[in-house]
Amino acid sequence: MSKFPTPSPYPRDQFPPELIELNDYLERKTHAPNALIIGTLLGMLSTAFQHLLRVERPIGHPAPIGLNVMTIAATGERKTTLFNLLRKPIDKFCAKERTRLDRLHSFFEEKMSEWTDEKQTLRRKLSKARESEDKSFYDLIREQLREHELKKPKKPKGFKLVTQDATPQAIKQNLDEYFPTTSIIGSEGGVILDSLLFQDLPLLNSFFGGESIDVDRKNQKSVHIKEPLVTIVTAVQWELLSAYIEKKKELFQHSGFSARFLIAESPSNQGDRLFVDDSPRTPLTMYEQRLDLALNMLTIRDDAQELPAPYVIRYSRSAAPVFMNYAREVELELRPGGLYTDVRGAAGKSAEIASRISAILQFYEHGFSEIDISNAERGVQLARVYLDEQKRLFGTNHEQRQHEKDAEDLDTWLHHQAQLSGGHPLIAQNDILKFGPNRLRSSHRRDAALTVLRARGRVWWMMRNKKHYVRLNPAFYRVRVDPTLPPWGLGPMGMI
Repeated sequence: MSKFPTPSPYPRDQFPPELIELNDYLERKTHAPNALIIGTLLGMLSTAFQHLLRVERPIGHPAPIGLNVMTIAATGERKTTLFNLLRKPIDKFCAKERTRLDRLHSFFEEKMSEWTDEKQTLRRKLSKARESEDKSFYDLIREQLREHELKKPKKPKGFKLVTQDATPQAIKQNLDEYFPTTSIIGSEGGVILDSLLFQDLPLLNSFFGGESIDVDRKNQKSVHIKEPLVTIVTAVQWELLSAYIEKKKELFQHSGFSARFLIAESPSNQGDRLFVDDSPRTPLTMYEQRLDLALNMLTIRDDAQELPAPYVIRYSRSAAPVFMNYAREVELELRPGGLYTDVRGAAGKSAEIASRISAILQFYEHGFSEIDISNAERGVQLARVYLDEQKRLFGTNHEQRQHEKDAEDLDTWLHHQAQLSGGHPLIAQNDILKFGPNRLRSSHRRDAALTVLRARGRVWWMMRNKKHYVRLNPAFYRVRVDPTLPPWGLGPMGMI
């Protein structure tokens, strides 16, 4: 299986400031590629937060925030090092929870033994009462037995945030015996792709939507798992993913499986990893503290059988248009001849994924609060990059139209102009005609190329002093933030 050559650029700045510092620290410390860091970090945050939150989009009802992340990375890209660093607070919580559950299970076994002994005693009494033909005594003992059944000790529940055994049976058992929130985390994606769980694509799809599951078991009571939450975080070599896709063929895309994953290729840094970073680990420490706080936020009673109701995180009034504009933009590209007609499944899920990312980033930055404009935009920009990667990797229509080729040339020129201007965020549209790439010296081709870049969230048209400008998105271009300009994505000329 072949793929279209150039990966989409990763908008490193589409994180809250604290996570940007963490991203930069990890890049210096591990020399892992940026796309690998971003995907792994989003997956770890999803694992830690998914049981606390639901997200409500401007149109829709509360939905899970969990993400499935699969980063394509070659051997030797420091995948294991990165995964171990970022999952440390999760492993710490899991170890603490195992100790708590071991203690509770010890008490439970003692109580269960006492309960069983008393039940056997009542059964013997009931048998004697039946033989004595004393109906009133028999009815009394039978009632005592019924009351005793109601007092049967319940097995204590707790968290098992990481599942090691990736089989459908094992994960269903964990979701039943523990609180129904878990994750599959592994830097060796080939092992995960070969697991039995990844042969059951409908089950994986249902996990993404948090759909309740009924499990029938022989000689045992059937089990109902209410709204299970499962995050998947992995990295895999392209050759292994390609072999998996070849085996699954149409099911990979047409079942909706790939659409529910944030899949991206991570360009290699090998050959440029020449220095060992010795900078303070402050950003990593702050990340660990944030996750510690979130993971220990709930006070769970020892006898609790369910988690408290999650907090529903909604878009603020000012942020809702950012989501709606993106949902509308993607929908329009599903029309005949549109950009995403060959990856309809991924496009159909992209706005939902944007909302999940926005909720995760909002909670990390501000705790329980409404999604603000900044995090609404961040979610949209990251979702857009992952959607473009789906098209690049799995789309069938890789024949670029002329205006898309022009857009790539214009994008390169805008990067150069931003550097020459010292990071000025505005470029006059007429300057593109005068000084831009030769093929864009006509207003028709210039405007078509700008429309493509605007649809991809890279530029925004605006007027100032009766003059038309192109505004550059700081997520993609190295430009200054101008406080005199409105927030990105809003304004009379900024609506998509």
